[in-house]
Amino acid sequence: MVSDNMVHTSVIIVGAGATGLLIAQGFKKIGVDCIVLEKKESLLPPGHRDWNMGAHWGFQLLEQLISEEARKKLPQVEVDPHVPIKAEDVCKFHNAATGELIATVPVYSMHRLQRQKLRNLLADGIDIRFNKSFVNMEMIDVPGMGSNRSVAARFEDGTTIVGKIIIGADGTRSSVRRSLLGEKQSAVRPLPWVATWAQAKYTVEQAVYLRKWHNLYSCSVHPQGFFSTLGLQDIPDPQRPEDWVFWFYITWPLESAKDAASWDNAARLRHFKEIAKDWADPMKSAVGWLSDDHYVWHAQFAEWDPEEKGHRWNNFDGRVTLAGDAAHTMTWSRGQGLNNGFEDAANLVKAIGAFLGRDGNEGKQKESIDTYEAEMIPRGGRETRVSSITTTSVNNWETFMESPVVKMGLKKTPV
Repeated sequence: MVSDNMVHTSVIIVGAGATGLLIAQGFKKIGVDCIVLEKKESLLPPGHRDWNMGAHWGFQLLEQLISEEARKKLPQVEVDPHVPIKAEDVCKFHNAATGELIATVPVYSMHRLQRQKLRNLLADGIDIRFNKSFVNMEMIDVPGMGSNRSVAARFEDGTTIVGKIIIGADGTRSSVRRSLLGEKQSAVRPLPWVATWAQAKYTVEQAVYLRKWHNLYSCSVHPQGFFSTLGLQDIPDPQRPEDWVFWFYITWPLESAKDAASWDNAARLRHFKEIAKDWADPMKSAVGWLSDDHYVWHAQFAEWDPEEKGHRWNNFDGRVTLAGDAAHTMTWSRGQGLNNGFEDAANLVKAIGAFLGRDGNEGKQKESIDTYEAEMIPRGGRETRVSSITTTSVNNWETFMESPVVKMGLKKTPV
């Protein structure tokens, strides 16, 4: 139903994560207007956590979609902007029980990007509307909007936005995906692994000691079925180690503590310290040095494979599609989520430019979105499955050396 108080735009992007904002930056370069709708009150509301993400094979796609001015600011988004990124480096894997180096995996142009700084950079110049929780959508015909075939997105506060296409880039538990597929088929599949996370500052001596293990991050595998990573979150001043922020986690089998969802912070921290107390460094010290009231949190691994039976959505002749975690929720064990989101963004900007760009042909809308999904869905499905295999294999001492992260490194999964 069309009314005069509807807001009109060309593209409606639901979700102001890295993928959604990068898509918006790409549209800005090609002259396609869009509005980004975000359910939270800001990019980082008070009390919400920040983290960092690995960009490697997808980093060039990020560079291509943003302005020259923004590209110059990318070094400031790195967890340590003071150290140049190596063209070739290694990720080290240690035996968590003994400290022995058991594997080194080549990594190429590994960027660790602070999520909040990246989003702030990508938000520049973009029309973002906050406190907009997506409810549903309706395919409509709007006089005066080109071919008339449009879509209306409705939000909890009563706002209705009308555009030519909706992009669901609203993350792991996507409301747009739920609207397309229903509660059951859109739900992520939980995996039997949980990660306990922390971020912390240390004394000068402690920080310098932990940093020596790797400039960016190092990993450990425990024979009893645990996996861990220690890395950097923020180095504001290389001369002040007491201000360095480290981030780290240990993954463990859910069956070992099925009541973990009910734990308070004290219980989570006790469990964290109990796991690491007999480990070798760096994790033994990183966890052991935490104060008894330090905040830690849990995250259970989950996946959503777009190629799974029942997961194929109707794009309504190219009027709605998905991107990023909303399109393919994968575990972080091989660091592929952000890179695939960047590829989605690049391909989607090209696809939508073909029918909404300066020289676009609106008659190509269905064809363009069908083509985008025909590439994205199998790519996202492959990587979702490989990432889940990686999570399972790195948490098993017997299978670790055959895991995709050891055999393939962080390279894009081949067709």
